[in-house]
Amino acid sequence: MRIKFKTAMIVLLLLFSLGPVSILGYLTYQNSKQILLNEISSSILKTMDNAKDYFIDSYIGEVENALYLLSKDKSLKEVLTNPTVIEKPLQLWDAYREMEANIWYIYMGTEDRNIYVSPEWTPPEGYDPRVRPWYQAALKHPGRIVWSEPYLEYISHKIVVTVSTTIENEEGLVGVLAIDTASDRLSDIINSIKFGDEGYAILIDHEGNVIAHKDSSFLGKTIKNDPWFASVRKDAAGIFTTRMTGKDTFVAYTTVSETGWKLVSFIPNSSLETEIKPIWDRTANILVFTFLFSIFICMLISDWFSARIQNLLFLMEEVENENFRARYDERVTVNEFIMIRDKFNKMVSTIENLINERNRAESQLKYMSLHDALTDTYNRHYFETALRRIEEQQLESVGIIVCDIDGLKLINDTLGHHVGDQMLIEAVKIIKHCIPPNAVLSRIGGDEFAVIVYDATEDSLKNIAGEIRSLSETVTVADNKITLSISIGYDMRKESFMSIDEVFKQADNNMYKEKLHQSQSNRSAIVKTLMQALEERDYITEGHVDRVQNLIEALGGKVGLDAKVISELRLFAQFHDIGKVGIPDRILFKPGKLTSEEMNEMKRHSEIGYRIALSSPDFHHIADWILKHHEWWNGEGYPIGLKNEEIPLACRILSIVDAYDAMTSDRPYRKAMSHDEAVDELKRESGIKFDPDLLEKFLELIAYK
Repeated sequence: MRIKFKTAMIVLLLLFSLGPVSILGYLTYQNSKQILLNEISSSILKTMDNAKDYFIDSYIGEVENALYLLSKDKSLKEVLTNPTVIEKPLQLWDAYREMEANIWYIYMGTEDRNIYVSPEWTPPEGYDPRVRPWYQAALKHPGRIVWSEPYLEYISHKIVVTVSTTIENEEGLVGVLAIDTASDRLSDIINSIKFGDEGYAILIDHEGNVIAHKDSSFLGKTIKNDPWFASVRKDAAGIFTTRMTGKDTFVAYTTVSETGWKLVSFIPNSSLETEIKPIWDRTANILVFTFLFSIFICMLISDWFSARIQNLLFLMEEVENENFRARYDERVTVNEFIMIRDKFNKMVSTIENLINERNRAESQLKYMSLHDALTDTYNRHYFETALRRIEEQQLESVGIIVCDIDGLKLINDTLGHHVGDQMLIEAVKIIKHCIPPNAVLSRIGGDEFAVIVYDATEDSLKNIAGEIRSLSETVTVADNKITLSISIGYDMRKESFMSIDEVFKQADNNMYKEKLHQSQSNRSAIVKTLMQALEERDYITEGHVDRVQNLIEALGGKVGLDAKVISELRLFAQFHDIGKVGIPDRILFKPGKLTSEEMNEMKRHSEIGYRIALSSPDFHHIADWILKHHEWWNGEGYPIGLKNEEIPLACRILSIVDAYDAMTSDRPYRKAMSHDEAVDELKRESGIKFDPDLLEKFLELIAYK
């Protein structure tokens, strides 16, 4: 059996060695060729990036920096009212042109149709700079530095590219300041970039207009209809092969980030053949040697393989039992091929299980990458991908609904994020109930959701928005205290030429219009709910507010405040601690001394109350008092650290009155002091916590209490 097996193996190895070796050689050649091409591609892209960084970016940076510095000349803002002020800027422009080789013309067109040019130039009758491409380009983006498309320059009749920016004063637009640079100057820079003997580069804008080219006849023309342009326009950088003028050609491109221009190079594949031929020669030699060597190896393998087959089976069993220290031995048994088949099938089954587990894990990770963990809706990444897919497929009748949860930040700041999370979850339930099954719901911000509705109509979008509003009014959170409120805006893509991004932007704008219209009433409703919650918690003894209001009214009268201010003081006394609705009960009602961490948490109530007060027109005027009512006379209070008269008078009055009533009332952590004990404590804190003059008047007020 051993001899028969060995003989059969030798014959089979010899029969099948030629085919695999030949295939291996061919694949090796192809792989080596591809590696070389990849290295060449990488080198080309690196050369492109270096050229962009050292030539194009530098060129653009110099011109834009010059324009930025020149635009800061304040005298340009006075040209409309005092044209003589332009003389000094013109001198500066002349100096810049002499220093900067990239600058050709510097000029400023004004709203009164005048133009001032360096070098000096007299415009023909009827010349209006406001209709020129550089002027129009700047008006589309006021306050920004913009580059125009290539155009025929009026003075020299050359193809130029202009960088421009608006000049404005307090009364509005004065004009546009611009710098010309000729395309032939850019072409000189581009032509200095070498890509072998036959390669060359061009510079185009995002619309395919040629800015720089070795052949000046192409300047200002468009190449957007060339087959390769669609691939270049799609991505920021890359390399691919295409057919040009009967030759396979490498097309490499990269993007100039400041302007969106594309630097594109063309390198014929034929120029690379001399580098690929040595690979084929080496591969052929290796194939011949390998085939001859394989004949010799076949004879050795047959004997070696048979002797060790049993040891291999033993090793496979050990590995199956997770013994990865197993080693080969020299034992041999019969029926080894059957055993190899069985053991191999078990191994394949194990690998299959591992792959299934990995696939499940990958599916879970993919799901998590596209969904919001809290609401289980799609996330912003998925939403933006869906928008790009709509744009690519040119779908029509697509609607976008944007929903924003009103008052979420105020709820998070006061009642805690767990209540805000509950609002988000309830809102998602409502939105899912109202939208079609094929609609895409995504959480695109902390409190903002977007819905993509396919096959939409104006009426269907309006009905969905109305149903969401109606259902949200029936949902409450935080123990039925807070009613859910959702601001909604929508828009629809009626034709494929409409940008889906603009549809989304308009829907978002419509949502914000509605939010602005009703945001104040929503915030006021939340504030009233929080006020009710403060009263229900009753965190201090009964009658505290009434006593403090009476004492603060009396002290206010004693220091000569008028009736209106005293009325505001009474409101301040009632709601100065409204921020404590955002403090946990475990801290607010703790009978013992607070830890430093708990005290820091307690101190937040001033800032929470401040935000609540700002959200309601009824309390807006006392918000600053609520923020500062725990400041000390010596500057060691919180949250700002104000001292002396920096602290509002209302806060200094309240701190004395509130401290006195707190000391003479029972609290969860101590019994009430007597009147005399409280007075002594107030005197000890005079000049530390309390205003000495106000304290003296207060003590006179309660002297016979």
